[in-house]
Formats: sequence, C-alpha cells, structure tokens
Amino acid sequence: MKHPDYHEHQTLLQWLIGIGLLVFLLIVAWQEGLFELLFNSDRSRLSLIIIAFFLLVNIHIFKLVLNLSRERNAVAALRNLLTAQENISLDIDKNNVSCCGQLLPASSISRHLKNLDSRLAVGNRLLDTSHIQSHLLSALDKRVRGQHKYGWLVADLMIKLGLIGTVIGFILMLSSVATIEDYDIATMQDLLRNMSSGMQVALFTTLTGLSAGLILGIQYQFLDRHAEELLADIEELSEIYFIPALVTRSLNGKES
Repeated sequence: MKHPDYHEHQTLLQWLIGIGLLVFLLIVAWQEGLFELLFNSDRSRLSLIIIAFFLLVNIHIFKLVLNLSRERNAVAALRNLLTAQENISLDIDKNNVSCCGQLLPASSISRHLKNLDSRLAVGNRLLDTSHIQSHLLSALDKRVRGQHKYGWLVADLMIKLGLIGTVIGFILMLSSVATIEDYDIATMQDLLRNMSSGMQVALFTTLTGLSAGLILGIQYQFLDRHAEELLADIEELSEIYFIPALVTRSLNGKES
C-alpha cells in the first residue's frame, strides 16, 4: 500500500512543469522579436553573457533536482515498505543497509542509518538518541543543501550584473553629451540617438539581470523546500521506526 503523499519523481515533475512554462514564455518572446531587439540594442553584450550564464546554471539545477528527486523516491519507497511491516528488522554493515529483508540503495537515508547505527553501537543504555539524531541531521542538512548556497550567490550575481549594465548604459549615454561642441539640429538629433542607445543598454541589461536572478531564486527556493521535506521525512522515519529498532538491537547485542 502506497503512502498517500507519495508520487514517484514528484520533485522532478514539478520542476519540469515550471521549466515548461518558462520555455513557452521564451518561445513567445522569440516569436515577438524581443530577443532580436535585446541583442541589437545592448551594445555592451552583457545581456548575452547573463543569458549564457543563466543557461549553464540551469544545467546545474537540473542535476540537483534529479538527485533530490531520487532521494525523495528512496525515502518514499522505504516508508511504503515500513508501513506494510509489523516488525522492523535492520541489517547494517559497512557497505550495505537492509530493511525487512530488502537491500536499500545508496542514498541519504541509508547513510543516515549507517551513522545512527555506528553512533548507537558505542553508546550506553541511557544514550540520548534525540541529541545524536539532531547532530546527524544537521550534518545531513549541510550535505544535502550545501550546493544551494552557491546557487543563491549566482542568483544575486545575476542581479548585480544587471546593475553593472545600468551603470554602463548611463556612461554611454552621458559620454555622448560630453563630446558635443556645437549645438545645432543635426547634432541634437545625434545626441538624442546616442542617449537613447545608452538608455537601452541600461534598461535591457537591468531587465535581463533581474529576470535571470528572479527565476534562479525561485528555483533554488524550490530546491530548499524539497530538501527540507526530505530531511523531515528522514527524521520522522528515524524517530518512529529506526531508532527504536536500532536501540533494541544494540541492547540485545550487549545483553548477549
């Protein structure tokens, strides 16, 4: 019987829905000629750099989402196995973890079980399991969400690159004013043309940087949310099923 909250690769599918919507909007923008206008108007080419960097970061995000989806699949499958069992049996050695006669794949929860078993094995009967659990979960949290911090840094960098483009655009706009010596109609027309060109650089780079930073921020917020749910599931399963089974096994081993 499956857990009611379990949907295989739910994390990956939700991310793909968002990416599908983003791709649809990009196709519409391409057909409307917005990208051509952007590339032709941005003389600094900073918008092109931001877009290229944005695409590369999304490849990294895809790898993180895929890995997180696999981790949540492993936890959900283990939950389904545990809810169907009356007696929980664990067999843990240096390389493998087996639960209820089934070998668990290498994942965050199997690593957590190995760490719990190793720590409880050197404790005593009055061991504070909640204290051990909190420390191990803290270490697991750093491992799971460690790369997300770089993502938030990149999202902030996208916004700052857009602001740099704003400064470049204003420099281009004001430099055209500084070179004017004679003020006639033709000169003023050239001045307005150059000023509008500089303003386009400022606005388009700002728009590109803010948009890229916002989209990346949403994606890393999505990753953080699912990482928190993964850790919550691991903590819940540990408290309900694994810690009692491990403590009982540890005490039985000492008594024998």
